[in-house]
Amino acid sequence: MLGAIRQGMNQTGLMEDPRNFSEVCIDAMSALVSHGHRFGDARLLAYYPYVRQNPYQKMLYASAFESGFAVTPLPSLDAVDTLSDRLQLTLHYHWIHDVFKRVSRPREAKKAVKNFIDAVIRQREAGHKILWTVHNVLSHSANFADEEAYLRQEMANISDMIHIMNPDTPRLVNAHYQLPTDKLIHISHPSYTNVYGDYISRAQARLELGLNEDNIAFLCFGSLVPYKGTRFFIQVLDKLQERFGGRARLIIAGSKGKADFMEELYQIISARSDVILFADHVDDQALQIFFRASDVVACPYPVSLNSGVAMTAATFGKPMVVPEMLLPSFNTLSLGA
Repeated sequence: MLGAIRQGMNQTGLMEDPRNFSEVCIDAMSALVSHGHRFGDARLLAYYPYVRQNPYQKMLYASAFESGFAVTPLPSLDAVDTLSDRLQLTLHYHWIHDVFKRVSRPREAKKAVKNFIDAVIRQREAGHKILWTVHNVLSHSANFADEEAYLRQEMANISDMIHIMNPDTPRLVNAHYQLPTDKLIHISHPSYTNVYGDYISRAQARLELGLNEDNIAFLCFGSLVPYKGTRFFIQVLDKLQERFGGRARLIIAGSKGKADFMEELYQIISARSDVILFADHVDDQALQIFFRASDVVACPYPVSLNSGVAMTAATFGKPMVVPEMLLPSFNTLSLGA
């Protein structure tokens, strides 16, 4: 039985859906009507790209159905082209820098931008609404900064609405592109309350990580990539040891990055007994171990508009070290019960 279920799953870990995108949209409208929404008021929202490693999108759309929106991932940009004229969608775009995933040269980057923008223009001309969430000033790697800035400016021009989570976003991105103020909607990053398991005690979490009760534990959490600022924080660790009389410990936890960065990281920490490294995917139930064991969560990012790690730290009630530009995100934050 288990084998049959696994065979029915696709690479995203979800059950294979035999329906095409048009059929999914029709079923979504039917579901809204059957739950009391008038057909004329019911709305479809398709989001792209779908990112399964981060629960952000599931959290963001958790109450959409009650508000008259049926939400589904958009399988591809051209899937919209197959829809009947009667089906009008709100197309919600997130990490648009994904267009550069398979690009290695500036010329290819320019072509990828043109193809993407042309597709979005076609969607808008077909009557669909375009919503864009600005997650970052530029992508963290930004291998094609000029092309990406152009992509974001074009997206700002085309979009009907632009979602920001940090109220200071328009000023912070202004050196690269401008966001029309009449299109902006500010909705804070959702809380992770009740998203992750949270039943392990601090003492048990520390036991599992090999921490003593008198250790002052700092946590750097998330994918092990250069832009996270992990190397910088390791350099600060000696000063923390002076401040805390040698009791400071640094926990680094997250999925492995590229081989060259991992080799550099291993070399840096090889002679340190005050660093605990967990280089692997952390599932939703194990995440609590790291956040409950820590005293302070460090987000030493050089540039960041928004941070899921910081919001997770806030959800667990942990003090944080964050860049100044991230502070406005917390001004209106409501974590819930």
